[in-house]
Amino acid sequence: MKKTILQHLKGILFFLGLALNVQLFAQATPASEITEETTATVVTEPNWKVFEGTVNTYLTNKGTKYATQVSLDVYLDNATTPTKRIVADVLFMNGTRYQVGDAKASVSKDLAGAADLTSVCTANQKVIYPAINLVKGTVTKVVVKGGVNLAAINLAVDRDITTSFYTAAKTGVQFFVTKPAAAYTTAPFPRYMVL
Repeated sequence: MKKTILQHLKGILFFLGLALNVQLFAQATPASEITEETTATVVTEPNWKVFEGTVNTYLTNKGTKYATQVSLDVYLDNATTPTKRIVADVLFMNGTRYQVGDAKASVSKDLAGAADLTSVCTANQKVIYPAINLVKGTVTKVVVKGGVNLAAINLAVDRDITTSFYTAAKTGVQFFVTKPAAAYTTAPFPRYMVL
């Protein structure tokens, strides 16, 4: 059977569509980076998402502007490619600067009284958080790669926020934690920590 020109065009367009989808998929965030940032929490704390909602409510009640699940490519020590990607549970305004907020919940550990929160941080956070807290390494570039409600804090994907990114000794990363006896819906305990 002879194919009509229209049938050939449909076939070509279908093939081009598949090729375009493959190219877009290849440019998306690698699944390993997304998984790494959530696996440790999901496996051990099934109600982590509830606690993140509690943190969001806490910030809203304080009148704080914020975005959630913000993917950030962070470059350390003048690297030309991102050192690591972190996913901030919240990125909020601290004056005119963007600060990372991290919700950590546990039913078995007293995170509010813990001397060190390293054990509940992801591998990427263990590299980036010390630089944000001015302990080890220097943050030289930060680029937003995605997130929820970015417009609330005047952000967009691929925006370089280096000059307005908050780093400070001991207080660069704002943790929001629970006590073991506290419910996931109880107001979080804000705290800082040197990693």
